[in-house]
Amino acid sequence: MNTVLYFMKCVALFLFEIYVDISLTRKIRLMDSESGMKDCKRKTRNLSEKKRRDQFNILINELSTMVSANCRKMDKSTVLKSVISVLKSHSEVITKSRMHEIENSWKPSFLTNEEFVHLVLEAIDGFIIVFSVSGQIFYVSESITPLLGQLVDEVANGTFYKMVYEGDRTVLFNMLSNFQLKENHISFCCRLQRGKSENDNSASYEIINFLGFLKTNRDYISNIGISSDECSSSATKIDTKVAFVGVGRLQKPQLTKQFRMEIFIS
Repeated sequence: MNTVLYFMKCVALFLFEIYVDISLTRKIRLMDSESGMKDCKRKTRNLSEKKRRDQFNILINELSTMVSANCRKMDKSTVLKSVISVLKSHSEVITKSRMHEIENSWKPSFLTNEEFVHLVLEAIDGFIIVFSVSGQIFYVSESITPLLGQLVDEVANGTFYKMVYEGDRTVLFNMLSNFQLKENHISFCCRLQRGKSENDNSASYEIINFLGFLKTNRDYISNIGISSDECSSSATKIDTKVAFVGVGRLQKPQLTKQFRMEIFIS
């Protein structure tokens, strides 16, 4: 695709040069006829102009086959307009893709964006989560499993407040419900339940620090897997009005806890 677009750019520049040459040749022809120059010179210029016109038509036809969605024949101006439109669209796509790319100045070139984000989350003992103010979970990253022992599918099928310690639920809900959207960021901490092991069914909790922002854009909700039918239901309309988008981090890093445990055992 990039090769084709580069070729189209080169062709467009060449066509412009040909157009300028043809215009100059016509002006010279007019001056020559007025000054009464010899016919042989005019014939030479005519042949040169015809050659350029033929080249121009060949390139126009090649461009037409590239930009035409069907086999219909297009006039020259339509072909050139279509080429300009394609180049503009390509430029916009490149600009948008660069906006979503992580800067290579601090991301290793051999890592994809997804791999880089995963490593960062592991390094900070954190996970990404998106949930509505009423508790509906839209997205949670897989890094929550090694941190809290909670499976992604189980978390996604439940509600956020079900994971929160009962004593923290009311305070957290009131804070999120009354938060001013004009503020850029929101931070809070609460206790989240750890996954229960086979040998111990008692509930244990981990203090998690959250940092993120509240978002009202419905387009974001649709981009993470909520269908238009689901968004049209009355329950989802209320639920998707405001969503928290952010990162949760363990207040006590795992490395510190493991180090203390090793000291205690020794």
